[in-house]
Amino acid sequence: MHVYKLKAQVLFVLLLITTHTYCQVEDNEEHQNSLTKNSLSINTNLATWIIGIPSLGVSYRVSDRNELLLDASYSRWNFERKGRPRYWRSWNFSPQFRSYVNHDRNTYVGAQFSVGQYNISSQVGKYLGGGLIIGKQYQAGKSLLIDLGLTLGYLRFRDRASYTYHNTVFYKNRVKEDSNYWGPTSVSIKLSRKIN
Repeated sequence: MHVYKLKAQVLFVLLLITTHTYCQVEDNEEHQNSLTKNSLSINTNLATWIIGIPSLGVSYRVSDRNELLLDASYSRWNFERKGRPRYWRSWNFSPQFRSYVNHDRNTYVGAQFSVGQYNISSQVGKYLGGGLIIGKQYQAGKSLLIDLGLTLGYLRFRDRASYTYHNTVFYKNRVKEDSNYWGPTSVSIKLSRKIN
């Protein structure tokens, strides 16, 4: 129950920050993407926060049309449900290269690499993969962007196993075969703030 309360508090704070920023934007003013060559930004993916996995990233504009991003997420939650311990542990690292394709420099295509590991109660495993990303950014203030993106690609799951809980101990009951996945690999709803 503690995890759900924490998630609600974090989402409330993010909502307040976003709402405050929107209130500062004048209704009739149009903003072109304010990120130019050598701009540095920090970002967080709200989509991962919603499922209890905090994220943080940094991006650097190599040129007016090209950008490098390093995103990471990490969670380590422990809680009880119906008298049984539960775990929500994971980490992910996703570097990305983007190229902005339109005049306003707010629509992009690119490539993303992903590597990570998870331990979600009775399921554990590792993954590695990558894909092509497409997305669009919306100006929400002088230095704040809302970034919506979708990655389609491949993930290789390995070292997978499932566990059963009995008498306060987790027992490995099945080792799963490595598997391949093709399809959506990442959804991003990011808040990105320019810091220089």
